[in-house]
Amino acid sequence: MTAEKLAQLPVPGSGCGNICVLSDGVELSVEYEYRADGADWVGKLCFSDCIAHRFRNEMHSKGYCSESYDSVAEVKDSPWFAELIRNEPTGVRDLVDKKHFGVFFSNNGYLEIVADAFTLASPRKGLLN
Repeated sequence: MTAEKLAQLPVPGSGCGNICVLSDGVELSVEYEYRADGADWVGKLCFSDCIAHRFRNEMHSKGYCSESYDSVAEVKDSPWFAELIRNEPTGVRDLVDKKHFGVFFSNNGYLEIVADAFTLASPRKGLLN
């Protein structure tokens, strides 16, 4: 399994605070807290046309790809993605052109997403409610 770092999250060395993962069954978004320049911030990642996702907390994240540490990475040659393709119902081809993304949120854990694409939204001041 290899990975390519696609985007660095604006998280300082102190890491992330809380995270919030929301899914409507198609789109998946993740908000994450961090502190920078003496202020609290909430960053946001959005994944479009999400087929699958899974999360492991920090203590159970052995084997995460290092390129995903406080970053969005595309995971190549993924056994999980291959398993999803093998288990896709006959005649359904929803996984064609999808990508396996990995994000390790420091102090939280490893989130993996199979989706079309991602966007890194502009951060807002404050904390998660």
